Amino acid sequence: LFREEEAFWLMVIIFQDYGVESMFCGDAYVTRCAHTFDCLFAQELPVLWEHFRSLHIESTLFFTPWIRSFFMCSSTDLRLAVRFLDVLLVFGVEVFFRVAIGILRLLQERLLTEKEFIPLLHVLKNFGDLPVDHIMAAAHAIDSWAGLEKELQLERRHSDERSD
Repeated sequence: LFREEEAFWLMVIIFQDYGVESMFCGDAYVTRCAHTFDCLFAQELPVLWEHFRSLHIESTLFFTPWIRSFFMCSSTDLRLAVRFLDVLLVFGVEVFFRVAIGILRLLQERLLTEKEFIPLLHVLKNFGDLPVDHIMAAAHAIDSWAGLEKELQLERRHSDERSD
């Protein structure tokens, strides 16, 4: 285990060198990430996407809290945060999208049975019963999205230029 100071400096490196810092510096970058996520969501899970649209559920209601908490706002399993940080270091910010789509894929059957706004959001905010290994397997099973990393880098650069 890390000492407190070592853990702090590790988080500094993750935030600065892996593009995570942009997720916490204003809402413009997060809004653009949410738009990118919407495109991927519609592409990967079209039936669930349409179900969300029919209930007027915007992805910002769950995606933004997920990414800003490293998915810990909906799960108390610390192993998820550790595994998430592990794959973040390997794949970069693309992992936010992969894990989110993976979680939705695992919850899809349950989510499609919900016909009302509040119960569906409750499922999204309480996915702690999903095994971490299943979440990560679902995230890794997603085919590589051509150009996603490049698009995210352009968005981050654009956001950085605006903040200067």
